[in-house]
Amino acid sequence: MALLTPGLAVMPVIDADDCEVGRVTHSRPSPRAPAGPLDPSGTGGAFGVALLTALLVGDLNSGALALPGHDVLGPNPGIALLHLDQQEPVNPGLLTGLQHAVRTAFSQVYLWAAAISAVTFIASFGLKEIPLRAA
Repeated sequence: MALLTPGLAVMPVIDADDCEVGRVTHSRPSPRAPAGPLDPSGTGGAFGVALLTALLVGDLNSGALALPGHDVLGPNPGIALLHLDQQEPVNPGLLTGLQHAVRTAFSQVYLWAAAISAVTFIASFGLKEIPLRAA
């Protein structure tokens, strides 16, 4: 169920020193090497993140464009709302409307993720059971 990753759509920036990027934790090769660009586990997760991010940015755009004074966010207000700390100060009235737009957009994304999860959960009952080993 690789599509159960709505939280990965928007990740906070993590400092490289905090997560020790590049540090070798073991010397043995992993038992399952990646199968390449068509590996189902990576493709499903990437598709889920891309789909939910597109839905989020679209909802952020429509929410921001409905507010008067959204011009301070630039030509792509949905993307700008994800990086609001890098924008010039916004007046309090607009900020209240933007907070509502962000809440609504994230609520919609979680509803989409729940719907996708429900469909995949129901579809999983139709899968044929294949035993791992003969007894």
